[in-house]
Amino acid sequence: MRAEPNPEELKQTIKVLEEKCVCLGGSDQKFRSLFNGSMDGLLIVESGGGRIICANKQVGTMMGYAEGALHGRDFHVLLPATTNQPKRALLQEVQVCGGVFTQDFVHSDGRVCVLDLMVTLTMGERLGDSVHLAGCLRTPSIGGTA
Repeated sequence: MRAEPNPEELKQTIKVLEEKCVCLGGSDQKFRSLFNGSMDGLLIVESGGGRIICANKQVGTMMGYAEGALHGRDFHVLLPATTNQPKRALLQEVQVCGGVFTQDFVHSDGRVCVLDLMVTLTMGERLGDSVHLAGCLRTPSIGGTA
């Protein structure tokens, strides 16, 4: 037979959880503000399967997609069908090397555009304790950085 929960302990637990929710809400709001306000295209992709978890509106603007249209889609939708590198190999390479790649991408209207892709591995509770790729897309710099 189970012991009855202590009402005072339950109240304390509820209070702690409510405080954590407030903190997380503020943290999420800050993240969204920075993520969506960036002038670079930012996206987070599952490292194993390549599913886009989130992409900011700048990625949509650069690639011709409506806001939110890339959420849940495969990262490979952004790569041309005729890429020289197998699409799975690209995801595996960035997981091993990280760094900056100049890569062909395909716009939603079919045009191919060249962008720099900067990638790093991320891990965290917010992302389900699994490894993800955080990517930044921008127009390639000519002759290096200023």
